[in-house]
Amino acid sequence: LMPIDIGVNSTGFIRVNESEKFDAPLPTIGLRADFAITPKWFLRTSLELFYLEIDQFKGSIIESTVALEYLPWKHLGCGLAFDTFNLHIEADGEDYPGIDFQGELNFNITGLLLYVKMFF
Repeated sequence: LMPIDIGVNSTGFIRVNESEKFDAPLPTIGLRADFAITPKWFLRTSLELFYLEIDQFKGSIIESTVALEYLPWKHLGCGLAFDTFNLHIEADGEDYPGIDFQGELNFNITGLLLYVKMFF
């Protein structure tokens, strides 16, 4: 489940203070490929996708990761990754029961990850 909380505030000639909260169950289908460069260095990649269109609603998720990991010990390693997450929602739910949402939501995160990993 992905909790989504959307709000719009405006002051001036027209005052608007609206918000909407809902939980969106958005499972993804993924593809993963890991490559052993040497016995201690690994290149890890993943791609996860989701798309759904129902009545006046469309949504998609795309998440991708490319990581380089170093595993110097049997149960401990570290890595550096580049990750992107894109969420896109379009809705024209003005006449849909219980939902009054019209518009488009684009949420994008892109960044570097530095991490330590422990496994057994």
